[in-house]
Amino acid sequence: MKWYYNGRYVRSAGSLLAGGLAWLTLLAGSQCLAQYGLTATPDLLPLLAAPESTPVAPPGTLSSSSATSNTGEPNLLRLPPVESGISPPIQSEPFTSGGLSPVGLSQPSTPAMPLVPVPVPENAQTNGKEDVPGRPGASCDTLIDQMLEEEQAVCDENAVAKRPRRIWGHRRWLLDECDPQPRGEWYFEGAGLIMGRNDPNRVWFSYQSNNNANEIMNSEQARTAWQGGWLATVGRSFACDNWRLEGTYWGLAVMKGDATATHPDFVSSTLDFSDVVYADPTIPGLPVDLFTGAYEQALWRSNEIHNAEINLIRHRIPWEGYRVGVDWLVGVRYFRFDERLTYGSKRHPDPWGSQPELEGYLSDRVENNLVGVQLGFDVRWPISDCLVLSCRPKVGLYNNHIHNRFDAYRGDGELFAPNPNPPVGTPVPGRYPVVSSDDRFSVLTEIEARLTWQINPRWSAFVGYRLVAVSEIALADEQYPFYVVDIVDAIEHIDSNGDLLLHGGVAGLSFDF
Repeated sequence: MKWYYNGRYVRSAGSLLAGGLAWLTLLAGSQCLAQYGLTATPDLLPLLAAPESTPVAPPGTLSSSSATSNTGEPNLLRLPPVESGISPPIQSEPFTSGGLSPVGLSQPSTPAMPLVPVPVPENAQTNGKEDVPGRPGASCDTLIDQMLEEEQAVCDENAVAKRPRRIWGHRRWLLDECDPQPRGEWYFEGAGLIMGRNDPNRVWFSYQSNNNANEIMNSEQARTAWQGGWLATVGRSFACDNWRLEGTYWGLAVMKGDATATHPDFVSSTLDFSDVVYADPTIPGLPVDLFTGAYEQALWRSNEIHNAEINLIRHRIPWEGYRVGVDWLVGVRYFRFDERLTYGSKRHPDPWGSQPELEGYLSDRVENNLVGVQLGFDVRWPISDCLVLSCRPKVGLYNNHIHNRFDAYRGDGELFAPNPNPPVGTPVPGRYPVVSSDDRFSVLTEIEARLTWQINPRWSAFVGYRLVAVSEIALADEQYPFYVVDIVDAIEHIDSNGDLLLHGGVAGLSFDF
Protein backbone atom coordinates (compact mmCIF):
# COMPACT_ATOMS: atom_id res chain seq x y z
CA MET A 1 0.00 0.00 0.00
CA LYS A 2 1.34 3.39 -0.92
CA TRP A 3 0.39 6.89 0.01
CA TYR A 4 0.54 9.88 -2.23
CA TYR A 5 1.64 13.08 -0.59
CA ASN A 6 2.80 16.31 -2.18
CA GLY A 7 3.30 14.67 -5.54
CA ARG A 8 5.48 11.81 -4.27
CA TYR A 9 4.90 8.26 -3.17
CA VAL A 10 5.85 7.30 0.36
CA ARG A 11 6.35 3.70 1.57
CA SER A 12 4.01 2.45 4.18
CA ALA A 13 4.98 1.75 7.82
CA GLY A 14 4.68 -1.98 7.19
CA SER A 15 7.19 -1.86 4.39
CA LEU A 16 9.64 0.00 6.59
CA LEU A 17 9.25 -2.52 9.40
CA ALA A 18 9.79 -5.45 7.05
CA GLY A 19 12.95 -3.88 5.67
CA GLY A 20 14.35 -3.27 9.15
CA LEU A 21 13.78 -6.85 10.22
CA ALA A 22 15.48 -8.14 7.09
CA TRP A 23 18.50 -5.98 7.75
CA LEU A 24 18.80 -7.22 11.36
CA THR A 25 18.56 -10.83 10.20
CA LEU A 26 21.30 -10.20 7.66
CA LEU A 27 23.63 -8.71 10.28
CA ALA A 28 23.02 -11.55 12.76
CA GLY A 29 23.74 -14.14 10.10
CA SER A 30 26.99 -12.39 9.18
CA GLN A 31 28.03 -12.41 12.87
CA CYS A 32 27.28 -16.12 13.17
CA LEU A 33 29.21 -16.87 10.00
CA ALA A 34 32.20 -14.96 11.34
CA GLN A 35 32.35 -17.28 14.34
CA TYR A 36 33.08 -20.14 11.95
CA GLY A 37 35.70 -18.21 10.05
CA LEU A 38 33.55 -17.94 6.89
CA THR A 39 33.57 -14.18 6.75
CA ALA A 40 34.57 -11.21 8.82
CA THR A 41 32.32 -9.97 11.56
CA PRO A 42 31.11 -6.42 11.13
CA ASP A 43 31.62 -3.83 13.74
CA LEU A 44 28.12 -3.66 15.30
CA LEU A 45 28.88 -1.29 18.13
CA PRO A 46 28.60 1.94 16.16
CA LEU A 47 25.27 0.80 14.64
CA LEU A 48 23.52 -0.82 17.60
CA ALA A 49 24.73 1.29 20.48
CA ALA A 50 25.24 4.71 18.98
CA PRO A 51 23.98 7.50 21.22
CA GLU A 52 20.87 9.30 20.10
CA SER A 53 22.55 12.67 20.17
CA THR A 54 25.15 11.55 17.59
CA PRO A 55 23.61 8.76 15.48
CA VAL A 56 25.98 6.81 13.28
CA ALA A 57 24.90 5.52 9.91
CA PRO A 58 25.80 2.02 8.85
CA PRO A 59 28.91 1.71 6.73
CA GLY A 60 28.27 2.37 3.08
CA THR A 61 25.32 4.70 3.75
CA LEU A 62 24.94 8.42 4.22
CA SER A 63 26.11 9.99 7.43
CA SER A 64 23.72 11.23 10.07
CA SER A 65 24.22 14.77 8.94
CA SER A 66 22.85 13.89 5.52
CA ALA A 67 19.97 11.57 6.41
CA THR A 68 17.90 13.03 3.56
CA SER A 69 19.00 12.90 -0.07
CA ASN A 70 19.06 15.83 -2.39
CA THR A 71 15.70 14.82 -3.69
CA GLY A 72 14.20 15.04 -0.23
CA GLU A 73 13.76 11.24 0.08
CA PRO A 74 14.53 10.04 3.63
CA ASN A 75 17.36 7.54 4.33
CA LEU A 76 15.43 4.35 4.89
CA LEU A 77 18.47 2.39 6.23
CA ARG A 78 18.58 4.34 9.47
CA LEU A 79 17.46 2.29 12.43
CA PRO A 80 16.56 3.35 15.91
CA PRO A 81 19.10 2.65 18.68
CA VAL A 82 19.17 -0.94 19.84
CA GLU A 83 19.99 -1.91 23.43
CA SER A 84 23.57 -3.18 23.86
CA GLY A 85 22.39 -6.17 25.91
CA ILE A 86 20.95 -7.85 22.78
CA SER A 87 23.29 -10.66 21.77
CA PRO A 88 23.51 -12.08 18.28
CA PRO A 89 21.45 -15.19 17.65
CA ILE A 90 23.14 -18.55 18.12
CA GLN A 91 23.42 -20.64 14.99
CA SER A 92 23.50 -24.36 15.74
CA GLU A 93 24.94 -25.35 12.37
CA PRO A 94 27.31 -23.49 10.09
CA PHE A 95 26.00 -22.18 6.80
CA THR A 96 27.43 -20.30 3.88
CA SER A 97 26.60 -16.72 3.31
CA GLY A 98 26.31 -16.92 -0.42
CA GLY A 99 25.06 -13.64 -1.74
CA LEU A 100 23.67 -12.54 1.62
CA SER A 101 26.96 -11.16 2.85
CA PRO A 102 26.49 -7.48 3.59
CA VAL A 103 28.12 -5.16 1.15
CA GLY A 104 30.07 -2.12 2.18
CA LEU A 105 30.67 -3.13 5.81
CA SER A 106 34.12 -2.40 7.20
CA GLN A 107 36.37 -5.35 8.09
CA PRO A 108 38.31 -5.52 11.37
CA SER A 109 42.09 -5.25 11.28
CA THR A 110 42.60 -8.71 12.85
CA PRO A 111 40.33 -11.55 11.70
CA ALA A 112 38.77 -13.85 14.28
CA MET A 113 40.65 -17.05 15.12
CA PRO A 114 39.03 -19.90 13.13
CA LEU A 115 38.06 -23.12 14.83
CA VAL A 116 38.60 -25.27 11.76
CA PRO A 117 42.34 -25.89 11.01
CA VAL A 118 43.57 -24.47 7.76
CA PRO A 119 46.50 -26.17 5.98
CA VAL A 120 49.75 -24.26 6.25
CA PRO A 121 51.50 -23.53 2.95
CA GLU A 122 54.64 -25.52 2.38
CA ASN A 123 56.77 -22.42 1.97
CA ALA A 124 55.61 -20.89 5.28
CA GLN A 125 58.47 -20.23 7.70
CA THR A 126 57.76 -21.63 11.16
CA ASN A 127 61.16 -21.02 12.81
CA GLY A 128 61.29 -24.61 13.92
CA LYS A 129 57.85 -24.55 15.60
CA GLU A 130 54.29 -25.21 14.50
CA ASP A 131 52.36 -22.14 13.51
CA VAL A 132 48.86 -21.27 14.48
CA PRO A 133 46.54 -22.11 11.58
CA GLY A 134 45.71 -19.09 9.60
CA ARG A 135 48.55 -17.10 11.20
CA PRO A 136 51.82 -18.05 9.47
CA GLY A 137 54.94 -17.39 11.52
CA ALA A 138 53.11 -17.11 14.86
CA SER A 139 54.40 -19.44 17.58
CA CYS A 140 52.15 -21.82 19.48
CA ASP A 141 54.13 -21.20 22.70
CA THR A 142 52.31 -20.09 25.77
CA LEU A 143 52.75 -16.63 27.19
CA ILE A 144 55.25 -17.93 29.77
CA ASP A 145 57.28 -19.65 27.05
CA GLN A 146 57.38 -16.47 25.01
CA MET A 147 58.55 -14.47 28.06
CA LEU A 148 61.30 -16.98 28.77
CA GLU A 149 62.40 -16.89 25.15
CA GLU A 150 62.54 -13.10 25.19
CA GLU A 151 64.55 -13.14 28.43
CA GLN A 152 66.97 -15.69 26.98
CA ALA A 153 67.34 -13.58 23.86
CA VAL A 154 68.23 -10.54 25.96
CA CYS A 155 70.62 -12.65 28.02
CA ASP A 156 72.31 -14.01 24.90
CA GLU A 157 72.58 -10.52 23.46
CA ASN A 158 74.18 -9.13 26.62
CA ALA A 159 76.40 -12.13 27.28
CA VAL A 160 77.62 -12.76 23.74
CA ALA A 161 77.01 -9.93 21.33
CA LYS A 162 77.56 -7.13 23.83
CA ARG A 163 79.43 -8.88 26.61
CA PRO A 164 81.55 -6.43 28.62
CA ARG A 165 85.24 -6.96 28.55
CA ARG A 166 87.49 -8.49 31.15
CA ILE A 167 89.75 -6.38 33.30
CA TRP A 168 91.91 -7.60 36.20
CA GLY A 169 90.51 -11.08 35.98
CA HIS A 170 87.00 -9.82 35.06
CA ARG A 171 84.99 -9.03 31.96
CA ARG A 172 85.83 -5.71 30.39
CA TRP A 173 83.27 -2.99 29.94
CA LEU A 174 85.33 -0.54 27.89
CA LEU A 175 84.25 0.95 24.61
CA ASP A 176 83.24 -1.36 21.76
CA GLU A 177 86.22 -0.26 19.69
CA CYS A 178 88.48 -2.29 22.01
CA ASP A 179 86.29 -5.40 22.05
CA PRO A 180 84.28 -6.00 18.88
CA GLN A 181 84.11 -9.81 19.25
CA PRO A 182 82.55 -12.13 21.86
CA ARG A 183 84.77 -14.29 24.05
CA GLY A 184 84.50 -17.41 26.15
CA GLU A 185 83.18 -17.60 29.67
CA TRP A 186 86.53 -18.70 31.18
CA TYR A 187 89.51 -16.46 31.88
CA PHE A 188 93.06 -17.02 33.06
CA GLU A 189 95.55 -14.62 34.55
CA GLY A 190 99.25 -15.18 35.07
CA ALA A 191 101.63 -12.68 36.64
CA GLY A 192 105.00 -12.26 38.21
CA LEU A 193 105.54 -10.72 41.64
CA ILE A 194 108.41 -9.01 43.36
CA MET A 195 107.79 -8.19 47.01
CA GLY A 196 109.54 -7.35 50.25
CA ARG A 197 108.53 -7.28 53.90
CA ASN A 198 108.82 -4.83 56.74
CA ASP A 199 111.76 -5.07 59.11
CA PRO A 200 111.30 -7.46 62.06
CA ASN A 201 111.42 -6.41 65.68
CA ARG A 202 114.85 -5.64 67.09
CA VAL A 203 116.25 -8.33 69.40
CA TRP A 204 119.92 -8.08 70.41
CA PHE A 205 122.05 -11.23 70.24
CA SER A 206 125.77 -10.24 70.32
CA TYR A 207 128.04 -7.77 72.04
CA GLN A 208 131.78 -7.23 72.35
CA SER A 209 133.29 -9.59 74.91
CA ASN A 210 134.04 -7.89 78.22
CA ASN A 211 132.22 -4.77 77.00
CA ASN A 212 128.50 -5.19 77.49
CA ALA A 213 127.69 -1.68 76.31
CA ASN A 214 129.02 -2.39 72.80
CA GLU A 215 126.17 -4.41 71.30
CA ILE A 216 127.05 -5.58 67.81
CA MET A 217 124.28 -7.65 66.20
CA ASN A 218 120.49 -7.67 66.39
CA SER A 219 117.75 -9.51 64.50
CA GLU A 220 116.77 -6.47 62.46
CA GLN A 221 120.09 -6.68 60.65
CA ALA A 222 119.12 -10.09 59.27
CA ARG A 223 116.43 -8.54 57.09
CA THR A 224 115.24 -10.42 54.03
CA ALA A 225 115.87 -9.20 50.50
CA TRP A 226 113.19 -8.54 47.91
CA GLN A 227 112.05 -11.78 46.36
CA GLY A 228 110.16 -12.82 43.27
CA GLY A 229 107.07 -14.98 43.01
CA TRP A 230 104.16 -15.84 40.74
CA LEU A 231 100.40 -15.51 40.61
CA ALA A 232 97.73 -17.56 38.82
CA THR A 233 93.98 -16.94 38.60
CA VAL A 234 91.33 -19.08 36.91
CA GLY A 235 87.73 -17.89 36.77
CA ARG A 236 84.42 -18.40 35.06
CA SER A 237 81.50 -16.06 34.53
CA PHE A 238 77.87 -17.20 34.58
CA ALA A 239 74.30 -15.85 34.78
CA CYS A 240 74.84 -13.51 31.83
CA ASP A 241 78.15 -12.34 33.33
CA ASN A 242 76.39 -11.03 36.43
CA TRP A 243 78.35 -13.42 38.66
CA ARG A 244 81.88 -14.80 38.57
CA LEU A 245 83.66 -17.47 40.53
CA GLU A 246 87.44 -17.36 40.55
CA GLY A 247 90.30 -19.06 42.35
CA THR A 248 93.68 -17.42 42.93
CA TYR A 249 97.03 -18.63 44.18
CA TRP A 250 100.12 -16.54 44.69
CA GLY A 251 103.34 -17.14 46.55
CA LEU A 252 106.92 -15.99 46.89
CA ALA A 253 110.18 -17.86 46.70
CA VAL A 254 111.97 -18.34 50.01
CA MET A 255 112.97 -14.94 51.32
CA LYS A 256 116.39 -15.07 53.00
CA GLY A 257 118.45 -12.74 55.12
CA ASP A 258 121.54 -13.02 57.33
CA ALA A 259 123.85 -11.00 59.55
CA THR A 260 127.23 -11.65 61.22
CA ALA A 261 129.08 -10.27 64.21
CA THR A 262 132.85 -10.31 64.68
CA HIS A 263 135.30 -8.33 66.78
CA PRO A 264 139.05 -8.45 67.42
CA ASP A 265 138.27 -8.93 71.11
CA PHE A 266 135.74 -11.69 70.28
CA VAL A 267 132.02 -11.61 70.73
CA SER A 268 129.62 -13.04 73.27
CA SER A 269 125.86 -13.68 73.48
CA THR A 270 123.44 -11.33 75.22
CA LEU A 271 121.25 -14.36 76.12
CA ASP A 272 121.60 -16.01 79.52
CA PHE A 273 122.57 -19.73 79.39
CA SER A 274 122.46 -20.31 83.14
CA ASP A 275 121.26 -23.79 84.15
CA VAL A 276 121.57 -25.08 80.56
CA VAL A 277 123.57 -28.30 80.15
CA TYR A 278 123.97 -31.05 77.57
CA ALA A 279 121.30 -33.69 77.49
CA ASP A 280 124.10 -36.28 77.45
CA PRO A 281 125.86 -35.89 80.82
CA THR A 282 129.02 -37.55 79.45
CA ILE A 283 129.78 -34.55 77.21
CA PRO A 284 132.30 -32.29 78.94
CA GLY A 285 131.78 -28.58 79.33
CA LEU A 286 128.66 -26.43 79.11
CA PRO A 287 126.73 -24.90 76.17
CA VAL A 288 127.53 -21.42 77.45
CA ASP A 289 131.17 -22.01 76.51
CA LEU A 290 130.16 -22.06 72.82
CA PHE A 291 128.51 -18.61 73.06
CA THR A 292 131.14 -16.73 75.08
CA GLY A 293 134.38 -15.41 73.59
CA ALA A 294 133.47 -16.70 70.12
CA TYR A 295 135.26 -15.93 66.89
CA GLU A 296 132.01 -15.22 65.08
CA GLN A 297 128.29 -15.22 65.63
CA ALA A 298 125.60 -15.12 62.95
CA LEU A 299 121.88 -15.01 62.23
CA TRP A 300 120.09 -16.77 59.34
CA ARG A 301 116.49 -15.96 58.47
CA SER A 302 114.14 -17.57 55.98
CA ASN A 303 110.50 -16.76 55.14
CA GLU A 304 107.94 -18.71 53.10
CA ILE A 305 104.66 -17.12 52.00
CA HIS A 306 101.70 -18.86 50.35
CA ASN A 307 98.22 -17.55 49.59
CA ALA A 308 95.14 -19.32 48.17
CA GLU A 309 91.63 -17.90 47.89
CA ILE A 310 88.26 -18.48 46.22
CA ASN A 311 86.00 -15.49 45.61
CA LEU A 312 82.42 -15.05 44.41
CA ILE A 313 82.14 -11.76 42.55
CA ARG A 314 78.97 -9.82 41.83
CA HIS A 315 79.59 -7.93 38.62
CA ARG A 316 77.89 -4.56 38.42
CA ILE A 317 77.95 -2.44 35.30
CA PRO A 318 79.00 1.20 35.68
CA TRP A 319 76.44 3.44 37.28
CA GLU A 320 74.25 5.20 34.78
CA GLY A 321 75.75 8.53 33.90
CA TYR A 322 79.10 7.68 35.51
CA ARG A 323 82.27 6.06 34.19
CA VAL A 324 83.20 4.35 37.45
CA GLY A 325 82.21 0.68 37.83
CA VAL A 326 82.08 -1.11 41.18
CA ASP A 327 81.91 -4.86 41.88
CA TRP A 328 81.79 -6.51 45.27
CA LEU A 329 83.12 -9.90 46.30
CA VAL A 330 82.99 -12.39 49.15
CA GLY A 331 85.28 -15.36 49.57
CA VAL A 332 87.40 -17.64 51.70
CA ARG A 333 91.15 -17.41 52.04
CA TYR A 334 94.13 -19.34 53.34
CA PHE A 335 97.34 -17.47 54.09
CA ARG A 336 100.53 -19.03 55.42
CA PHE A 337 103.60 -17.27 56.78
CA ASP A 338 106.45 -19.56 57.81
CA GLU A 339 109.52 -18.00 59.41
CA ARG A 340 112.70 -19.55 60.73
CA LEU A 341 115.46 -17.69 62.57
CA THR A 342 118.68 -19.47 63.56
CA TYR A 343 121.32 -18.06 65.88
CA GLY A 344 124.80 -19.61 65.73
CA SER A 345 128.13 -19.17 67.48
CA LYS A 346 131.53 -20.83 66.81
CA ARG A 347 134.71 -21.04 68.85
CA HIS A 348 137.00 -21.63 65.88
CA PRO A 349 138.19 -19.43 62.99
CA ASP A 350 137.35 -21.95 60.26
CA PRO A 351 134.24 -21.89 58.07
CA TRP A 352 130.88 -22.86 59.52
CA GLY A 353 130.42 -26.61 59.83
CA SER A 354 134.08 -27.49 59.66
CA GLN A 355 134.29 -28.18 63.45
CA PRO A 356 130.68 -28.83 64.57
CA GLU A 357 131.62 -29.81 68.13
CA LEU A 358 132.81 -26.19 68.63
CA GLU A 359 129.58 -24.67 67.31
CA GLY A 360 126.32 -23.99 69.12
CA TYR A 361 122.88 -23.16 67.70
CA LEU A 362 119.51 -21.88 68.83
CA SER A 363 116.73 -22.07 66.25
CA ASP A 364 113.08 -21.08 66.23
CA ARG A 365 110.55 -21.89 63.54
CA VAL A 366 107.03 -20.47 63.73
CA GLU A 367 104.19 -21.17 61.31
CA ASN A 368 101.13 -18.94 60.95
CA ASN A 369 98.15 -20.55 59.21
CA LEU A 370 95.31 -18.09 58.65
CA VAL A 371 91.89 -19.37 57.51
CA GLY A 372 88.88 -17.08 57.25
CA VAL A 373 86.42 -15.09 55.17
CA GLN A 374 86.89 -11.80 53.40
CA LEU A 375 84.92 -9.03 51.74
CA GLY A 376 86.12 -6.70 49.04
CA PHE A 377 85.38 -4.32 46.20
CA ASP A 378 86.66 -3.85 42.70
CA VAL A 379 86.56 -0.23 41.54
CA ARG A 380 87.43 0.49 37.89
CA TRP A 381 87.81 3.76 36.04
CA PRO A 382 88.61 3.95 32.29
CA ILE A 383 91.12 6.65 31.51
CA SER A 384 91.11 6.07 27.75
CA ASP A 385 89.53 3.78 25.16
CA CYS A 386 91.65 0.75 26.10
CA LEU A 387 93.27 1.73 29.41
CA VAL A 388 91.63 1.12 32.77
CA LEU A 389 92.78 2.07 36.25
CA SER A 390 91.43 -0.29 38.91
CA CYS A 391 91.70 -0.74 42.66
CA ARG A 392 90.64 -3.77 44.70
CA PRO A 393 90.69 -3.57 48.52
CA LYS A 394 89.92 -6.68 50.59
CA VAL A 395 89.67 -7.22 54.34
CA GLY A 396 89.10 -10.47 56.19
CA LEU A 397 88.75 -11.98 59.64
CA TYR A 398 90.84 -15.09 60.30
CA ASN A 399 91.67 -17.74 62.81
CA ASN A 400 95.46 -17.92 63.04
CA HIS A 401 96.63 -21.37 64.06
CA ILE A 402 100.24 -20.94 65.20
CA HIS A 403 102.74 -23.76 65.50
CA ASN A 404 106.11 -23.08 67.11
CA ARG A 405 109.27 -25.16 67.58
CA PHE A 406 112.36 -24.03 69.51
CA ASP A 407 115.63 -26.06 69.22
CA ALA A 408 118.88 -25.83 71.19
CA TYR A 409 121.78 -28.07 70.05
CA ARG A 410 125.44 -28.36 69.30
CA GLY A 411 126.81 -28.43 65.77
CA ASP A 412 127.10 -32.22 65.79
CA GLY A 413 123.46 -32.64 66.88
CA GLU A 414 123.91 -33.02 70.64
CA LEU A 415 120.91 -31.46 72.41
CA PHE A 416 120.90 -28.99 75.24
CA ALA A 417 118.74 -29.55 78.31
CA PRO A 418 117.74 -27.83 81.57
CA ASN A 419 120.04 -28.66 84.45
CA PRO A 420 118.39 -31.48 86.45
CA ASN A 421 120.44 -30.47 89.52
CA PRO A 422 120.60 -26.67 89.54
CA PRO A 423 122.77 -25.07 92.22
CA VAL A 424 119.86 -22.87 93.27
CA GLY A 425 116.15 -23.67 93.17
CA THR A 426 114.25 -26.58 91.71
CA PRO A 427 114.85 -28.16 88.27
CA VAL A 428 113.04 -26.60 85.33
CA PRO A 429 110.53 -28.97 83.68
CA GLY A 430 110.65 -29.63 79.96
CA ARG A 431 113.27 -30.37 77.34
CA TYR A 432 114.45 -29.28 73.91
CA PRO A 433 113.04 -29.07 71.33
CA VAL A 434 110.08 -27.16 72.76
CA VAL A 435 106.94 -27.59 70.63
CA SER A 436 103.75 -25.60 71.22
CA SER A 437 100.70 -24.32 69.33
CA ASP A 438 97.93 -21.79 69.83
CA ASP A 439 94.99 -20.11 68.02
CA ARG A 440 94.70 -16.36 67.74
CA PHE A 441 92.37 -13.89 66.04
CA SER A 442 93.99 -12.06 63.10
CA VAL A 443 92.99 -9.49 60.52
CA LEU A 444 94.38 -9.54 56.99
CA THR A 445 93.97 -6.62 54.62
CA GLU A 446 95.03 -6.44 50.99
CA ILE A 447 94.82 -3.65 48.45
CA GLU A 448 95.99 -3.70 44.87
CA ALA A 449 96.02 -0.95 42.24
CA ARG A 450 96.43 -1.80 38.55
CA LEU A 451 96.74 -0.22 35.15
CA THR A 452 95.41 -2.54 32.43
CA TRP A 453 95.88 -2.26 28.69
CA GLN A 454 93.58 -4.16 26.30
CA ILE A 455 95.87 -5.58 23.61
CA ASN A 456 93.15 -7.32 21.58
CA PRO A 457 89.70 -8.78 22.28
CA ARG A 458 91.18 -11.71 24.24
CA TRP A 459 94.54 -10.57 25.59
CA SER A 460 95.36 -7.80 28.02
CA ALA A 461 98.43 -6.78 30.00
CA PHE A 462 98.63 -5.11 33.39
CA VAL A 463 101.05 -3.67 35.93
CA GLY A 464 100.26 -2.80 39.50
CA TYR A 465 101.21 -2.40 43.13
CA ARG A 466 100.12 -4.74 45.94
CA LEU A 467 100.09 -4.27 49.72
CA VAL A 468 99.27 -7.01 52.27
CA ALA A 469 99.07 -6.33 56.02
CA VAL A 470 98.54 -8.99 58.70
CA SER A 471 97.98 -8.29 62.39
CA GLU A 472 98.34 -10.55 65.44
CA ILE A 473 100.97 -12.72 63.83
CA ALA A 474 103.82 -14.62 65.46
CA LEU A 475 107.38 -13.74 64.39
CA ALA A 476 110.43 -15.86 65.11
CA ASP A 477 112.35 -12.95 66.68
CA GLU A 478 109.80 -12.64 69.45
CA GLN A 479 110.04 -16.29 70.47
CA TYR A 480 113.64 -16.01 71.74
CA PRO A 481 113.73 -15.78 75.55
CA PHE A 482 116.33 -13.87 77.50
CA TYR A 483 116.76 -16.89 79.77
CA VAL A 484 117.32 -19.86 77.50
CA VAL A 485 116.23 -22.26 80.23
CA ASP A 486 112.84 -20.58 80.65
CA ILE A 487 110.85 -23.27 78.81
CA VAL A 488 107.44 -23.11 80.51
CA ASP A 489 106.92 -19.38 81.01
CA ALA A 490 108.65 -18.06 77.89
CA ILE A 491 109.30 -20.58 75.12
CA GLU A 492 106.05 -22.56 75.34
CA HIS A 493 104.05 -19.34 75.46
CA ILE A 494 103.80 -18.01 71.89
CA ASP A 495 104.07 -14.26 71.40
CA SER A 496 101.82 -13.16 68.53
CA ASN A 497 101.47 -9.41 68.90
CA GLY A 498 103.63 -8.74 65.87
CA ASP A 499 102.60 -7.59 62.42
CA LEU A 500 103.64 -8.44 58.88
CA LEU A 501 103.67 -6.02 55.97
CA LEU A 502 104.28 -7.24 52.41
CA HIS A 503 104.39 -4.91 49.43
CA GLY A 504 105.69 -4.84 45.89
CA GLY A 505 104.92 -4.87 42.21
CA VAL A 506 102.91 -7.20 39.98
CA ALA A 507 102.89 -7.52 36.18
CA GLY A 508 101.28 -10.06 33.91
CA LEU A 509 98.84 -11.06 31.18
CA SER A 510 95.21 -12.18 31.14
CA PHE A 511 93.46 -14.30 28.53
CA ASP A 512 89.79 -15.09 27.81
CA PHE A 513 88.86 -18.49 26.45
